[in-house]
Parts: sequence; C-alpha cells; structure tokens
Amino acid sequence: LEQVSFSGNIKKIGKYAFLNCKKIKTMIIPDTVDEIEEYILEGCTSLESLTIPFIGHDLWSIDNNILGYFFGTNNHELQKNYVPQTLKEIKITKEDVIEEYAFYYCFNIKKITLGKSVSFIGKKAFSCCYLLESLIIEAETKLRGVDYFAFENVILKELYYGSNIYDWMKIKFYKTIILDKE
Repeated sequence: LEQVSFSGNIKKIGKYAFLNCKKIKTMIIPDTVDEIEEYILEGCTSLESLTIPFIGHDLWSIDNNILGYFFGTNNHELQKNYVPQTLKEIKITKEDVIEEYAFYYCFNIKKITLGKSVSFIGKKAFSCCYLLESLIIEAETKLRGVDYFAFENVILKELYYGSNIYDWMKIKFYKTIILDKE
C-alpha cells in the first residue's frame, strides 16, 4: 500500500490509524474530515507527499497545531525527530490560520501549498525549514497577515501568492531570502 486516499464522507481519523505503515508514500485526507486524532502517521517513514485539510486535531483547535502532532510529538522543538525525512511536499486545503511553529524545523520539506482559506501565518510557522524552496498560496486567498518571523532562516526559490504578487511583496520578511530566478 503506497497511496492512501479516502472516498465517501469520512469525518474522523482515529489515533494511530496508520501506525508503522512504512510503505505509504502518498496520503490524501479529504476536506470532509473534521477531526484527526494524534499520531495517525507515526512510523510512516516513507511518506513523501501529504494532503490534509488542517494541522492539528481539528480546524478550530488552538492546541497541538504542529505537523509533528500527526507523527508522534506535540512538542514543536522535537518535530525534526518525528516528521519523516522523506516528506517533501505538503498541501493544506482548509486551514484558516497556520499557527506558530506549525512546521518549525521540518527541514526536509521542499514544497508547501496553502489553500485559499488561509488568513494568517503565525510566528516561526516555517522557521528553520532549510530545504523549503517553494511556497504556493492558492488564488483568491484570504491571507491578510504574516508574522515577521514566520519564514526565519528560509531560502525560497519559488513564491506564488494567489494572483497578485504585489500584495505579497508588502509583507516583510526577517532572515528570509527569496532568490531571483534570473
């Protein structure tokens, strides 16, 4: 089993649902899911691509809104030890706020796509994602704010922000480099 996607109107994914499924490379969790219990992907050491509606337990939760929640930790400083090094691409389809430290030290991720419902990116959300090259925020986004430290120590090669790059350029970055392709 290398790819997992769901059909129907699934609402909840239980704790340890895919524990030690070491062959899964792609996981697609649909927007119909309202609740994801912790550690659903713990031990999924071959995962390369993940599509999820939100980060954390549910869309409204204010606790445990870090990627590591799915992989075995609720501590943002330990994410680098739990998120598989094979994970290179993430798409978040329904989240409205990327909370602080959401991807902190998830240094092997290369591409992140955020859905149009994202309105704010919190403090150090992508800090120390050293290999992050591409950030795509879908067109018609509701993004209105990005914390100054959200992309600390990140070098982006590709940045796509909806349909209006000029709005994005008004956002200030701290210790972030955006490479010019020319």
